[in-house]
Amino acid sequence: MDSPITEPGEHRLAFSSQWTAWLGLVLGNLLLTIITLGIYRFWARTRERRYLWAATRLGDEALEYTGRGQELLIGAILAFFVLILPLVVVSIGAGFAKGLGLDAVALGAQLSIYAVLLWLVYFATWRAMRYRLSRTRWSGIRGAMEGSAAAYALLAIKMLGLQLITLGFAGPYASARLWNALWSDARLGTLPVVAQAQWRPLMRIYLTSWGVGLVGLIVVGVVQWQLIGDHVSFEIGAPPKAPPPPAAALQSIGLSLVWLLAFALIMLRYYAAQWQALIGGLSLDGLQFRFTATAGDWLRYWLGNAALVLFTLGIGGLMLPWRHWRFMASHIAADGAIDVDRLQQTRVDAPIFGEGLADALDIGAI
Repeated sequence: MDSPITEPGEHRLAFSSQWTAWLGLVLGNLLLTIITLGIYRFWARTRERRYLWAATRLGDEALEYTGRGQELLIGAILAFFVLILPLVVVSIGAGFAKGLGLDAVALGAQLSIYAVLLWLVYFATWRAMRYRLSRTRWSGIRGAMEGSAAAYALLAIKMLGLQLITLGFAGPYASARLWNALWSDARLGTLPVVAQAQWRPLMRIYLTSWGVGLVGLIVVGVVQWQLIGDHVSFEIGAPPKAPPPPAAALQSIGLSLVWLLAFALIMLRYYAAQWQALIGGLSLDGLQFRFTATAGDWLRYWLGNAALVLFTLGIGGLMLPWRHWRFMASHIAADGAIDVDRLQQTRVDAPIFGEGLADALDIGAI
């Protein structure tokens, strides 16, 4: 392999695609999906992936997607019999149990459905990534996943429980732990992906953001009390007080909206830092990846998406996958080089069908 990626230096993903070509592709896919009553959507997704992959280059080599629509269709059929049908049967059984007065049995059945669905979300996430990597080639070398979807799902449930116990403040640790677990199972040929995202720097930003937000909330609360406090009663049985003047009520509502907007912008800084930490923790052989999007970049991206959908009455939503792929690709860079002598074809078996569970649970369109 003779590619600049084998020479030390900075390497950026290059995404060469015109929005008009993408729009034509998805409009054609939409028409065929409607004509076939939804069946063509598996081939539509395959065509979209092939287009996006082929338009993305690392070094002199473009990505290649080798998946097929029938693989996704088979995966969806299997998911129906493995997931949808059993859950429907259990749900119907729970209804009969409740009708017979067996409320405890009905409640247990419903809770079991929710627990299984929660576990399957993470299980399907891992398996969907395995399928997509196995159908992705770079310089003729196929991606792969080693590990266990069940183990990843179990870890995800543990991390979710930790976040519930800590009221969400374990979020930076949980997100880094899950990211590292998922990507550490990834391979490009014989080269393993190393995932070492650090959670401690994220925790400092997270706590600082919440601290600033809390101070702002206290200030807003004090001002609101001065505006409408005389019209609020907390005594049980006390006669109702006169409503606050309309101007004071509107000012109070406006302060709440201003705080919500300001807090969202504050947390956007954490969101950008999180992506930088997660992707920045990835390395492949001698390549160390970076993610360069700032909070301002994310804000412009989301505002652009909202405007596109709003001013086209929803039609612009067809462009969102293309915009997301372009945004991510334009902000991913890598420093270093790959040792070509170490990059060989993987011997890990590839799955024979697509990510049916992920599709059934609506986990990721691309």
